Amino acid sequence: MKIHHRFRLLFLLFFSAAALIPSRSEASHAVAADLTYQYLSPNTYKVTFRFYRDCYGIPAPTTVDINYTSSCNAGGYVTLNPIPGTGQAIQHDCITGATTCDSPPGTAIGVQEWIYEGTVILPVACADWVLSYTTCCRNVACTNLANASGVGIYVSSLLNNIVAPTNSSPVFANIPVPQFCVGNQFYYFQGATDIDGDSLTYSLVAAQDAGPVNLAYVSPYTPLQPFSTTSGVTINSQTGMIQFTPNLQMVAVVCVLVNEYRNSIQIGSVKRDMQIIIANNCAPIVPTYSEDPVTHITYPISIHCGDSSFIIGLTHDIQCGSISPDGTDFRISDPTGQAFPIQLVSPVNCLTGLTDSIYFEAWVPFTMNGVYWLYTKLGNDQNTLLSECGNPVNEFDSLR
Repeated sequence: MKIHHRFRLLFLLFFSAAALIPSRSEASHAVAADLTYQYLSPNTYKVTFRFYRDCYGIPAPTTVDINYTSSCNAGGYVTLNPIPGTGQAIQHDCITGATTCDSPPGTAIGVQEWIYEGTVILPVACADWVLSYTTCCRNVACTNLANASGVGIYVSSLLNNIVAPTNSSPVFANIPVPQFCVGNQFYYFQGATDIDGDSLTYSLVAAQDAGPVNLAYVSPYTPLQPFSTTSGVTINSQTGMIQFTPNLQMVAVVCVLVNEYRNSIQIGSVKRDMQIIIANNCAPIVPTYSEDPVTHITYPISIHCGDSSFIIGLTHDIQCGSISPDGTDFRISDPTGQAFPIQLVSPVNCLTGLTDSIYFEAWVPFTMNGVYWLYTKLGNDQNTLLSECGNPVNEFDSLR
C-alpha cells in the first residue's frame, strides 16, 4: 500500500529525531494494541493508546511515548499516562482453566488491558500526520509469526487536519484479544464507530515492527489468511465482520486497517494489531430462550392484537453475525398451525458483535387470538444462532 511506503520515507527523514525517543522496551509481553485520537480544539487532540499485556511477561510500561511526524513538520513525541484503574485482566467465558493473570497463576494465556491518554498539539496543519508507537517484544505464545518473541508491535493512525481539521479517528468497542474454539463458526465484528459519521472501510493487513516493516509469517499463513480454518478467513470491507471456522489450536496475530473517508477523500486511518487464541478446551455454552429463574418456564412472548413486532431475550449472548436478517433462522406458526410470515430479524444493541435480544418484524399484524409458536431452525446462513463460543442454539427450540 502507498501509505506504508510513505511511512518508511518519513521514518528515514526523521530518523535522527526519532532515535532520541525512548519508545521500546526489550522483553516479551506485547499481545495487542491500537492508537486513536479525538479532536479537542484547533490542532489539539486527545490521544488514547490501548495496550494488551501477557501476564506471563514483564510489567506494562509506566508511560508511553507516541511519535508524531509529517511531510510538513519533523514533529516530535508526546508522553501518555495510564488512566486510573487501568491494568485489569480480561475475562473470557469460552476457554476454561486458570490463566497467568490469576492467583495462583494457571497455564492458560492471561491478558491485561492498559489504557494510556494524553494531549498532543500539532505544530502545523498537514495532510499526512502519522501518530505511531512501537514496543518490543511480542509474547512467545504467538505461533503464526516467525521469531515472534524477537519482534515488536507497531501501530499507527493517520490524520489529515487540512481537509478535516476537526476530525476524530474511528474507535473500537470490543477488545482485540478474542478467544475462539476449534470447529465452531465465528463472526468476529470489529465494532469500529466514528463520531463524525465518516465512511469506514476495513481490510486485513500485515503485522509490523518498527520502521515500519512488514513481519514474516510462518508458512502457510499470510496477512490475509493468518490462521488455519476449514474454508478461509473473509472480512467484509464495509462492516468489518471477519468470518471463519478455525480447525487448529493456535495463537495468531491478526491486523486490521480501518480507513476513514469523507466526501470520497481519505482523511484518516487506524491500524489495529490483535492476537486471537484458538483452543480445544471450550465451554459448551448453548443459549436458550430466557426463562423464569424460579420456575424455569420459558417466558411467553407478550403480543397485543394489531402488533407487528416484538423482542425476545436469550439466556446467553449470541453472535450478531449469526442472525439471518431475512428471518430464515426462525419459523412462527399461528394458533391454527399455519406459518406466519417474518419480514425482518435483527440484533438489539449489537455494539461488540454480541447481543442477548432479537427484534422481530412480521409482514402483517397479529390479529388472531390464541397462542403463536416461535421455532429456531437452520437459516439460509446454514446455522441457527451461535453463542459467543460458537455453540449453536438447538434446532427446533421453541417459544410461545
